[in-house]
Amino acid sequence: MTSNRDQLTQPARVLNLVKIHVLGWSSMYNKATVMSAIMVPLSWSLFAHVQEKIQQIQEAGLPTNSITLLALSIMSYLTIICNSYAAIMAFINAERMSQIPLKISQTAADKPDVGAIRGDVVTIIMYHVKVQFWSLLRAYWFFYFITGYLSIWIELNLYVWVITGSFPLQLFASTSTGVALLPIGLFWLG
Repeated sequence: MTSNRDQLTQPARVLNLVKIHVLGWSSMYNKATVMSAIMVPLSWSLFAHVQEKIQQIQEAGLPTNSITLLALSIMSYLTIICNSYAAIMAFINAERMSQIPLKISQTAADKPDVGAIRGDVVTIIMYHVKVQFWSLLRAYWFFYFITGYLSIWIELNLYVWVITGSFPLQLFASTSTGVALLPIGLFWLG
């Protein structure tokens, strides 16, 4: 049986645990916002450079495969769209995460139910905040961030293979792309 003192301090301990959990996610989303915001200008500069090179190739009448140039253009657009959307989603998620401790405090003050603070941190957050789309927002951000990251590497690799034509540079680009994508592959393998 718990004493009155334990019942009074248990909500405070749970709220501190929730704050630590939320601060961890908020910190991750703040870093994700910065990373996505850095990748957006990189995407735009790659897009401008690729479009300029494609136009130069077409004006010079050099023999090239139009399918590969089209693929390079599509990757340029995909890179911009995915990285811009990832930056927006990371900002929205960070903003929503920062409101969770306030919402938990408000609902805990409205209905002080000691039984409602049992369970893991995510259960407590979901009980008090009723965030139905939180997991969906995280999944959207993760999908667009990974897709944007992959599209930058694929676009760079396509650019090196299509535009430059230097075999040592092509070998280096392919190797560095494999090394850059290795953490994602290991993450998905578990």
